Amino acid sequence: AALAIILYGQTIDLSVDRELRVPLYRAAIYRHEAFGILALAAICLRLIWRLVDRRPALPSTMRRWEMVASHLAHGALYTLAIAACILGWCQVSSNGGLVQVFGWTGLPALTGKDAHLHAVIEVWHEWISWALVALVAVHIGAALKHHFEIGRAHV
Repeated sequence: AALAIILYGQTIDLSVDRELRVPLYRAAIYRHEAFGILALAAICLRLIWRLVDRRPALPSTMRRWEMVASHLAHGALYTLAIAACILGWCQVSSNGGLVQVFGWTGLPALTGKDAHLHAVIEVWHEWISWALVALVAVHIGAALKHHFEIGRAHV
């Protein structure tokens, strides 16, 4: 949701009908921030759940390298997701703002206002977010591959 919202926000031409489009752009940014914080909270809850609940065993049909890749990919998914969310929060902070969560402004700034830091964080936030999207796509492909392999094995 955060990705879709920010991509929509980037399509808004602010040079035309600024009175209408600037509030739309700001609304997109605020929603992007809110979904980013919700994602961070969900990831933290998921990590806690993962610590207390046993995961099912990997399918016996998986090769050793696939199991290693699976563990590395899951670790990378969590790492990239947390990094993207925290960098987004830092990006807002380094621009002198407070993170908006559906109208509630109460999250503390993680950095002071700093234009150079903001520019660096902005690049990192974007690159890590796109890396996360790419890894999610690979993960979906791997899950589908295993789903259909297992389905064929039972036929």
